[in-house]
Amino acid sequence: TTWSVALQRLRETKPAAVDLLTLASFLASDDLPQPLLAAHHDQLPEPLAATAADPLALADAVAALRRYSLIRVVADGLYLHRLLQTVVRASLAAEVQRAWVAVAVRLLEVAFPVESDQVVNWSECERLLPHVLAVADHGRRLSVESEGCLSLLGHAGTYLLSRGRYRQALTLYEQAIAGL
Repeated sequence: TTWSVALQRLRETKPAAVDLLTLASFLASDDLPQPLLAAHHDQLPEPLAATAADPLALADAVAALRRYSLIRVVADGLYLHRLLQTVVRASLAAEVQRAWVAVAVRLLEVAFPVESDQVVNWSECERLLPHVLAVADHGRRLSVESEGCLSLLGHAGTYLLSRGRYRQALTLYEQAIAGL
């Protein structure tokens, strides 16, 4: 109930903040990089795209979410409680959920390094890996963006293979080959 009241107030005053929270609900709960949003704002729907393109507006949206204790910020990462993610997703119609999963897939497709086997990209790959796994799971559950999810799983599998994490890589490759 507390979260519902906070979300209603934010919808009236800061719709981009609600969009940010909604997007984050379809990604991993920990360490959503704020620079990811700013660098790829063109992949986001309005009004979130305009907000992410403007550093002050993005900081304002994040501050609004923090005021209601909906997110926690550590360094440049956003952290959400898993229960809040579930509540936000459950409050959306299936069609809206599919639309947000598609946004998350497109965002990660352009952000995840294609050359994920290169050492220089490993830290970025490691940071984005939980988000790739979360969005692939939502994509499978909602039958959304299967081609994008398969591509992400392939890149993530290549990253894991190059790091010597063979079992994890095998699991992702098997999911990609099976079509999720």
